[in-house]
Amino acid sequence: LCKVLLMGGNLTQTPTSLSRKECESVSIQCVFEAASGVTFKSMEFFRQIGKGTQLVSIPVDGRFVVKADRVSASFSLEINELEVQDGATYYCRARFDANRCAVGKREKTKDGTGTAVIVTKSK
Repeated sequence: LCKVLLMGGNLTQTPTSLSRKECESVSIQCVFEAASGVTFKSMEFFRQIGKGTQLVSIPVDGRFVVKADRVSASFSLEINELEVQDGATYYCRARFDANRCAVGKREKTKDGTGTAVIVTKSK
């Protein structure tokens, strides 16, 4: 039971990849299903440009819009008016409390599997 709590539950991120042209839009979905005894806190989105680079927080303004249904822990990241430099792998990260069995830090995180976004120049 404690191992399940520390894992937190399931985080499903879809789709695994998207290919769009400049000026189009994409939407990435993440849903966190908390295990019993786990309290969902928040969802964040990050992007990774290239292999081995750091995850970078996404500015939520204008073109980047996060839509949230906190009751069902369902979130989406919409990127509008895509630019070539938006091409990256995007990840969601769920934050949750493992209420029981947690030793020390109770807050835990779980990352999504990633969505590769490829943006090509429009002709």
